[in-house]
Amino acid sequence: MPQESINIPPARLSFMAAVSGLVPAASATDIFTITGRAGRLITINQVQLSGIATAATAVPISIIKRSTANAGGTSGAVTAVNMDTGNPLASGATVRSYTASPTPGTAVGTISTARMILSTASASVGTSPIVFGFERMFMKAPTLRDATESICINYGGATAAGNSLDISISWTEEQV
Repeated sequence: MPQESINIPPARLSFMAAVSGLVPAASATDIFTITGRAGRLITINQVQLSGIATAATAVPISIIKRSTANAGGTSGAVTAVNMDTGNPLASGATVRSYTASPTPGTAVGTISTARMILSTASASVGTSPIVFGFERMFMKAPTLRDATESICINYGGATAAGNSLDISISWTEEQV
């Protein structure tokens, strides 16, 4: 009798990364990116943003998928936190926050846009964060398949005096 094969889905690794107090450049473009890696399928679940400024203002936020990497700018690596410390594998994705705008890579297209309200630090009531929740959509979430693809949070060329942003992202990874 032939033995049945059992299809076991590949292990899905879950990660989050966050930056607090990010001060984007004047006329900022991409301010936060997650870039894929060869051999890993990276699926973005959620992006969350909030912030303050000297004066209350609204700034445009876009989530853009790029097929080539950004170049230049001033950025720092953001630590990817494994949601299961029992899993020894590190993230394959690279997450960066920018304080000086890079030259953006080639845009595949804009996935989503919104206006983020920045309140003042002294406001008695803060604003709710913007949440781009891709895991709740009835379609495939944004996916990165190699080291040239990225999902970028773009500030739309905005300048807001005294702005300070908090950004977090969650994603899963599978080896391919």
